[in-house]
Amino acid sequence: MRSLYDKEYLDSGCTLEYDEASDHDTTIATYVTNFIIAIVCLLAAGIIALSTRSYLMPAFFIFAALAYGIGGLNHVILQGRDDPAYDPLIIVIIACKSISTSFLVMVYLNYFTSNKAILWSVLVVSTAAIITFGIVTMSYIVVGVYQICALLFMSIFTSIEAFASCRAPKLNIMKAISGLIMIAGMLVQVLLSGTCGRGGYQDCFKDCPLPQEFNHNALFHVLYLIGVMGFGWAEYRLPSNGSKSEENE
Repeated sequence: MRSLYDKEYLDSGCTLEYDEASDHDTTIATYVTNFIIAIVCLLAAGIIALSTRSYLMPAFFIFAALAYGIGGLNHVILQGRDDPAYDPLIIVIIACKSISTSFLVMVYLNYFTSNKAILWSVLVVSTAAIITFGIVTMSYIVVGVYQICALLFMSIFTSIEAFASCRAPKLNIMKAISGLIMIAGMLVQVLLSGTCGRGGYQDCFKDCPLPQEFNHNALFHVLYLIGVMGFGWAEYRLPSNGSKSEENE
Protein backbone atom coordinates (compact mmCIF):
# COMPACT_ATOMS: atom_id res chain seq x y z
CA MET A 1 0.00 0.00 0.00
CA ARG A 2 1.28 3.48 -0.79
CA SER A 3 2.13 5.60 2.25
CA LEU A 4 1.11 8.75 0.40
CA TYR A 5 -0.15 9.06 -3.17
CA ASP A 6 2.43 7.47 -5.56
CA LYS A 7 5.55 7.01 -3.43
CA GLU A 8 7.75 6.15 -6.42
CA TYR A 9 6.76 9.43 -8.04
CA LEU A 10 7.50 11.38 -4.84
CA ASP A 11 10.80 9.58 -4.20
CA SER A 12 11.94 10.58 -7.69
CA GLY A 13 11.58 14.22 -6.72
CA CYS A 14 8.52 14.41 -8.97
CA THR A 15 10.64 13.88 -12.08
CA LEU A 16 8.63 10.90 -13.34
CA GLU A 17 5.55 11.33 -15.47
CA TYR A 18 2.68 12.80 -13.43
CA ASP A 19 -0.32 10.47 -13.10
CA GLU A 20 -3.39 12.43 -12.02
CA ALA A 21 -5.27 9.25 -11.09
CA SER A 22 -2.69 8.49 -8.36
CA ASP A 23 -3.59 11.74 -6.62
CA HIS A 24 -5.33 9.94 -3.75
CA ASP A 25 -4.38 10.22 -0.08
CA THR A 26 -3.65 6.87 1.58
CA THR A 27 -1.60 8.06 4.56
CA ILE A 28 -1.98 6.10 7.78
CA ALA A 29 -2.70 9.24 9.83
CA THR A 30 -5.56 10.15 7.50
CA TYR A 31 -7.47 6.89 7.59
CA VAL A 32 -6.75 6.06 11.24
CA THR A 33 -8.20 9.40 12.35
CA ASN A 34 -11.18 8.74 10.06
CA PHE A 35 -11.89 5.50 11.91
CA ILE A 36 -11.39 7.09 15.34
CA ILE A 37 -13.95 9.78 14.50
CA ALA A 38 -16.39 7.06 13.39
CA ILE A 39 -15.95 5.15 16.65
CA VAL A 40 -16.35 8.28 18.78
CA CYS A 41 -19.50 9.27 16.87
CA LEU A 42 -21.03 5.82 17.42
CA LEU A 43 -20.24 6.00 21.14
CA ALA A 44 -21.71 9.50 21.30
CA ALA A 45 -24.88 8.34 19.54
CA GLY A 46 -25.25 5.52 22.05
CA ILE A 47 -24.80 7.56 25.23
CA ILE A 48 -26.91 10.46 23.93
CA ALA A 49 -29.72 8.05 23.02
CA LEU A 50 -29.81 7.05 26.70
CA SER A 51 -30.35 10.62 27.86
CA THR A 52 -32.38 12.40 25.18
CA ARG A 53 -36.07 12.07 24.38
CA SER A 54 -35.41 12.78 20.68
CA TYR A 55 -33.85 10.62 17.97
CA LEU A 56 -32.50 13.63 16.05
CA MET A 57 -29.13 14.10 17.73
CA PRO A 58 -28.29 10.38 17.86
CA ALA A 59 -29.11 10.25 14.14
CA PHE A 60 -26.68 13.13 13.52
CA PHE A 61 -23.88 11.15 15.16
CA ILE A 62 -24.80 7.83 13.51
CA PHE A 63 -24.67 9.24 9.98
CA ALA A 64 -21.49 11.16 10.82
CA ALA A 65 -19.97 7.85 11.93
CA LEU A 66 -20.98 6.25 8.62
CA ALA A 67 -19.51 9.15 6.65
CA TYR A 68 -16.14 9.05 8.40
CA GLY A 69 -16.00 5.27 8.58
CA ILE A 70 -16.62 4.93 4.85
CA GLY A 71 -14.20 7.81 4.31
CA GLY A 72 -11.54 5.77 6.11
CA LEU A 73 -12.23 2.79 3.85
CA ASN A 74 -11.94 5.12 0.88
CA HIS A 75 -8.39 6.05 1.96
CA VAL A 76 -7.45 2.43 2.75
CA ILE A 77 -8.80 0.27 -0.06
CA LEU A 78 -8.77 2.54 -3.10
CA GLN A 79 -5.52 2.85 -5.01
CA GLY A 80 -6.39 5.87 -7.14
CA ARG A 81 -9.16 8.08 -8.43
CA ASP A 82 -9.53 5.81 -11.45
CA ASP A 83 -10.68 2.94 -9.19
CA PRO A 84 -14.24 1.84 -10.21
CA ALA A 85 -15.37 2.13 -6.58
CA TYR A 86 -14.10 5.71 -6.17
CA ASP A 87 -17.15 7.61 -7.46
CA PRO A 88 -19.78 5.41 -5.69
CA LEU A 89 -17.94 5.74 -2.36
CA ILE A 90 -17.69 9.53 -2.72
CA ILE A 91 -21.44 9.72 -3.39
CA VAL A 92 -22.22 7.57 -0.32
CA ILE A 93 -19.96 9.76 1.84
CA ILE A 94 -21.63 12.93 0.54
CA ALA A 95 -25.06 11.38 1.22
CA CYS A 96 -24.14 10.41 4.80
CA LYS A 97 -22.66 13.84 5.55
CA SER A 98 -25.73 15.53 4.07
CA ILE A 99 -28.18 13.44 6.10
CA SER A 100 -26.11 13.89 9.27
CA THR A 101 -26.05 17.66 8.83
CA SER A 102 -29.78 17.80 8.09
CA PHE A 103 -30.51 16.00 11.37
CA LEU A 104 -28.40 18.62 13.18
CA VAL A 105 -30.38 21.37 11.46
CA MET A 106 -33.62 19.66 12.50
CA VAL A 107 -32.46 19.63 16.14
CA TYR A 108 -32.29 23.41 16.24
CA LEU A 109 -35.28 24.02 13.97
CA ASN A 110 -37.21 22.05 16.56
CA TYR A 111 -36.81 25.03 18.91
CA PHE A 112 -38.83 27.15 16.47
CA THR A 113 -41.39 24.62 15.22
CA SER A 114 -42.55 21.16 16.23
CA ASN A 115 -44.27 20.65 12.88
CA LYS A 116 -42.90 17.32 11.68
CA ALA A 117 -43.87 18.07 8.07
CA ILE A 118 -41.60 21.14 8.07
CA LEU A 119 -38.76 19.31 9.79
CA TRP A 120 -38.84 16.35 7.42
CA SER A 121 -39.22 18.63 4.39
CA VAL A 122 -35.96 20.31 5.40
CA LEU A 123 -34.27 16.93 5.73
CA VAL A 124 -35.51 15.56 2.40
CA VAL A 125 -35.16 18.69 0.23
CA SER A 126 -31.76 19.83 1.50
CA THR A 127 -30.28 16.35 1.46
CA ALA A 128 -31.61 15.58 -2.03
CA ALA A 129 -30.26 18.87 -3.40
CA ILE A 130 -26.77 18.35 -1.96
CA ILE A 131 -26.56 14.70 -3.05
CA THR A 132 -27.64 15.71 -6.56
CA PHE A 133 -24.94 18.38 -6.69
CA GLY A 134 -22.42 15.85 -5.41
CA ILE A 135 -23.31 13.35 -8.13
CA VAL A 136 -23.00 16.01 -10.82
CA THR A 137 -19.72 17.54 -9.59
CA MET A 138 -18.17 14.74 -7.49
CA SER A 139 -17.25 17.48 -5.03
CA TYR A 140 -17.51 17.93 -1.26
CA ILE A 141 -17.80 21.72 -1.62
CA VAL A 142 -21.55 22.17 -1.15
CA VAL A 143 -21.90 19.59 1.63
CA GLY A 144 -18.92 21.22 3.35
CA VAL A 145 -20.56 24.65 3.18
CA TYR A 146 -23.80 23.10 4.46
CA GLN A 147 -21.93 21.56 7.41
CA ILE A 148 -20.14 24.81 8.25
CA CYS A 149 -23.40 26.81 8.15
CA ALA A 150 -25.17 24.25 10.38
CA LEU A 151 -22.32 24.14 12.91
CA LEU A 152 -22.02 27.94 12.92
CA PHE A 153 -25.75 28.29 13.57
CA MET A 154 -25.49 25.73 16.37
CA SER A 155 -22.56 27.61 17.92
CA ILE A 156 -24.38 30.94 17.76
CA PHE A 157 -27.61 29.45 19.10
CA THR A 158 -25.94 27.71 22.04
CA SER A 159 -23.90 30.83 22.84
CA ILE A 160 -27.07 32.90 23.01
CA GLU A 161 -28.76 30.22 25.13
CA ALA A 162 -25.77 30.19 27.50
CA PHE A 163 -26.00 33.92 28.20
CA ALA A 164 -29.77 34.37 27.86
CA SER A 165 -30.80 31.60 30.24
CA CYS A 166 -29.53 30.02 33.43
CA ARG A 167 -29.65 26.51 31.94
CA ALA A 168 -26.13 25.02 32.23
CA PRO A 169 -24.23 27.90 30.58
CA LYS A 170 -20.90 26.04 30.72
CA LEU A 171 -22.27 23.11 28.73
CA ASN A 172 -23.83 25.41 26.14
CA ILE A 173 -20.52 27.25 25.78
CA MET A 174 -18.82 23.88 25.39
CA LYS A 175 -21.19 23.06 22.51
CA ALA A 176 -20.48 26.41 20.87
CA ILE A 177 -16.70 26.07 21.16
CA SER A 178 -16.83 22.47 19.95
CA GLY A 179 -18.76 23.55 16.87
CA LEU A 180 -16.18 26.24 16.12
CA ILE A 181 -13.34 23.72 16.49
CA MET A 182 -15.03 21.42 13.97
CA ILE A 183 -15.41 24.36 11.58
CA ALA A 184 -11.74 25.24 12.09
CA GLY A 185 -10.78 21.71 11.06
CA MET A 186 -12.79 21.98 7.84
CA LEU A 187 -11.29 25.36 7.01
CA VAL A 188 -7.75 24.12 7.65
CA GLN A 189 -8.34 21.29 5.19
CA VAL A 190 -9.57 23.70 2.52
CA LEU A 191 -6.86 26.32 3.09
CA LEU A 192 -4.02 23.79 2.98
CA SER A 193 -5.34 21.68 0.12
CA GLY A 194 -3.57 23.88 -2.40
CA THR A 195 -0.13 23.04 -1.00
CA CYS A 196 -0.67 19.79 0.95
CA GLY A 197 -3.32 18.09 -1.20
CA ARG A 198 -4.03 17.82 -4.89
CA GLY A 199 -2.70 21.31 -5.49
CA GLY A 200 0.72 20.38 -4.09
CA TYR A 201 1.05 16.76 -5.21
CA GLN A 202 2.48 17.51 -8.67
CA ASP A 203 5.44 19.43 -7.18
CA CYS A 204 6.09 17.06 -4.23
CA PHE A 205 4.30 19.23 -1.64
CA LYS A 206 7.32 21.54 -1.51
CA ASP A 207 5.28 24.43 -0.08
CA CYS A 208 3.29 22.34 2.41
CA PRO A 209 4.03 23.30 6.06
CA LEU A 210 3.04 19.82 7.25
CA PRO A 211 4.97 16.52 7.01
CA GLN A 212 3.78 14.10 4.33
CA GLU A 213 2.95 11.54 7.04
CA PHE A 214 0.56 13.95 8.76
CA ASN A 215 -1.04 16.10 6.10
CA HIS A 216 -3.98 18.51 5.93
CA ASN A 217 -6.56 15.70 5.99
CA ALA A 218 -5.11 14.25 9.19
CA LEU A 219 -4.97 17.71 10.82
CA PHE A 220 -8.59 18.32 9.83
CA HIS A 221 -9.60 15.00 11.36
CA VAL A 222 -7.78 15.68 14.64
CA LEU A 223 -9.46 19.08 15.03
CA TYR A 224 -12.84 17.64 14.08
CA LEU A 225 -12.32 14.79 16.55
CA ILE A 226 -11.63 17.23 19.40
CA GLY A 227 -14.75 19.17 18.48
CA VAL A 228 -17.02 16.16 18.11
CA MET A 229 -15.85 14.71 21.45
CA GLY A 230 -16.63 17.97 23.23
CA PHE A 231 -19.97 18.34 21.48
CA GLY A 232 -20.96 14.74 22.18
CA TRP A 233 -20.14 15.01 25.87
CA ALA A 234 -22.02 18.31 26.23
CA GLU A 235 -25.02 16.81 24.41
CA TYR A 236 -25.03 13.84 26.75
CA ARG A 237 -24.99 16.14 29.79
CA LEU A 238 -27.44 18.66 28.29
CA PRO A 239 -29.62 17.17 25.49
CA SER A 240 -30.70 19.85 23.02
CA ASN A 241 -34.28 18.57 22.66
CA GLY A 242 -34.79 17.74 26.31
CA SER A 243 -33.86 14.77 28.47
CA LYS A 244 -35.82 11.60 29.21
CA SER A 245 -36.03 12.67 32.85
CA GLU A 246 -37.78 15.90 31.79
CA GLU A 247 -40.21 13.89 29.68
CA ASN A 248 -41.15 11.78 32.69
CA GLU A 249 -41.72 14.70 35.01
